[in-house]
Amino acid sequence: MLHPFGSVSQNASLYLRDTSIIKITRPGFNSSNSDYAPCFFKNGIIFTSNRQHALGIKTTSAINNEQFDDLYFSQNNNLNKADAIKTINTGLSEGTASFDSANNCLYYTANVKVKGKIVSGIYSVTMNNNGKWGKPIAIVIPDDTFSYFHPFIFNNGNSILFASDKKGGFGGNDLYKSNYGNNTWSAPENLGQKINTSKDEGYPFVDGDGNLIFSSKGHSSNGGYDIFYSEKSYTLYSTPYKFKSPINTVYDDFALIVDLNKRHGYFSTNRYTNDNDEIVRFDINWPLFKNCIAYKEQPYCFDFTEETSMLTQDTIDFYYEWNFGDGNKKNGLSVQHCYKKSGTYLVDLNIISKQTGDLFLNESNYKLEVTEKKNLHIKCADTLYVGDDETIDSKGSELDGYKILDYFWSVGNNYLFRGKSVNKLFTAPGTFEIKLGVTAVRDTIANLNADSVFIFCCTKTIVVLPASFKAYTTNKTSSFIQMGKDEIDKTRPYDLSKIKNPSFSIYLGSSSEKIDPEYLMVDNSEKVQVVYSDSLYRYIYGNEKNAKDLLPDYVKTKKTANSDAFVVVLSNDTIVQNQINSKKDFKINFDSASYNASLNILILDSAKYEDAVVIYFDFDSHKINKEHNDKIQSLVKNYKAGKYYGFFLMGFADDKSGTDYNLTLSQMRVAAVKNVLLTNSVDKKSVTSKWYGINLPGNKQKQQVKNKSKRFVVIIPQLK
Repeated sequence: MLHPFGSVSQNASLYLRDTSIIKITRPGFNSSNSDYAPCFFKNGIIFTSNRQHALGIKTTSAINNEQFDDLYFSQNNNLNKADAIKTINTGLSEGTASFDSANNCLYYTANVKVKGKIVSGIYSVTMNNNGKWGKPIAIVIPDDTFSYFHPFIFNNGNSILFASDKKGGFGGNDLYKSNYGNNTWSAPENLGQKINTSKDEGYPFVDGDGNLIFSSKGHSSNGGYDIFYSEKSYTLYSTPYKFKSPINTVYDDFALIVDLNKRHGYFSTNRYTNDNDEIVRFDINWPLFKNCIAYKEQPYCFDFTEETSMLTQDTIDFYYEWNFGDGNKKNGLSVQHCYKKSGTYLVDLNIISKQTGDLFLNESNYKLEVTEKKNLHIKCADTLYVGDDETIDSKGSELDGYKILDYFWSVGNNYLFRGKSVNKLFTAPGTFEIKLGVTAVRDTIANLNADSVFIFCCTKTIVVLPASFKAYTTNKTSSFIQMGKDEIDKTRPYDLSKIKNPSFSIYLGSSSEKIDPEYLMVDNSEKVQVVYSDSLYRYIYGNEKNAKDLLPDYVKTKKTANSDAFVVVLSNDTIVQNQINSKKDFKINFDSASYNASLNILILDSAKYEDAVVIYFDFDSHKINKEHNDKIQSLVKNYKAGKYYGFFLMGFADDKSGTDYNLTLSQMRVAAVKNVLLTNSVDKKSVTSKWYGINLPGNKQKQQVKNKSKRFVVIIPQLK
């Protein structure tokens, strides 16, 4: 998947990122003339060709001054043959088709004569249940021109992309979109300057995830057409990414399509003849991983036994104590203990006096090496939020008797990666299955062949929540009872006897926007109480008269729902101390801030925010230039030196393109800054953020200021 907020290469889908496993073949249906613009159709492909057609009319196209084009069909079981679609082809050009399988309807470009001049338009034709085509119908898109071509239909026939040289574009042929509603097509909407250039764009295609593939003579093309990919995030498209070789070459490469599973596709090129276009097929050689086992983080458990006990009935005043070297102890001759992670631990076996509790004898001590179990490991968080850029790692993966050759990942159904670890930016909420597959050979195999390679895989399910669902945990101070894993902290800063009807609950955190309790990942969401005060929603789980009764739920909550959860005292179902003021609960006060529109500068109260840095952006951009990157690097340097314990980011955007657009753009700017911080070893847990779009937080007067060029992200270091 592409990274819409910054570096593309880390998250590009496999057929973009790892071209070493792409195999290209040349189907036999190509002719000595130009064959191009394939589209998937039932059990084969429809494509465009200017080969000599059955009507024998040798006229030329108004578009390319060559022989007119026709549509042809080739079946998958016989790609050496192609047949003209006679019921659609006419004496003029037909081509660049797109098939809407939901409605059994084909959309294509056709030339027509208007006032004695040949122009291009888009037509549709429906196939009936008997496989017969109906009568072509012109697609009427309201505008002052009839020059539309290269249609791509999607969204169950309700949206169409196409190219046009209509006035008002950025130059050459631009890409446009129109939506169908109320029995009519909407006016064309230009896809914008991020996609369109002063040169030609065309041949749009939308993959199974809604991302755009198109061809362009602009951007960073090699001079002719190259193929580009742009991921859709909300209502925006990311900066286009150019396919690498063997997809793009120094020749014309264009009109790429790919199947829903991203396993194979077709595109057009003139690399083989340099005169005529030809359709080629590409296949991704990706292992098929089936019957994968569910990955589960296993503790490292050991049995400890003292086999030659010196304690008898004559020494009942003593007992054995095992100190496991990780802060845990257990008593007994034979005990079991589980370590949470690998490492080297010093284990002591002590004999303790029951009467005094003092050490009587250190009977033995030794180093215990706890190593990763030989298995496949998927290391990543179980719960993430939209905007998180997560590193997914296979660290510690080993297989008994096998040597791992290569690592393959899939996130969800279609995001494919290769390597020991990958970075994945999550741009949408949902439940995702992460699959790690490896190819391996036996340790004893010297020479590799297809029969000697084995495949292993495992899966892990994670949950990605909306960014607004992130709970900001309040500061845990001595005003709250702290609960350890094994016992209640006996230190209490206040007298419970003075609290009316005291009870105990697990405090999960707070958020500025209300969260549905089912997203808090607790066992029983019905046990969650939501308390609103001081402009925050607070989430409390369970309610017991005795704090010890919370222990089972508390331990489970810490493990599976919220590692920062803690226990609070309530009086008549009200938290005794609602909010503890802390610099970690940072909130900027915009009443002490002003905005200078002419200078494009946000002015902060210097005494209050003297370390704050403002990162400015160009219009409609989330790219960080070198000057501002240096500013961020300076903050990182102070962070590493211990001056700051974290950063709070706030993003803003112009008010020139609508509220939703600018809210997303401000989010992208925040994510771009966050990406720089995280790639420079800033702990992601120490970075919090908020994006406001066109609105400055604060009083209504400031929120409604218009025509301000708000193109910045504020970085506020949080001082220790």
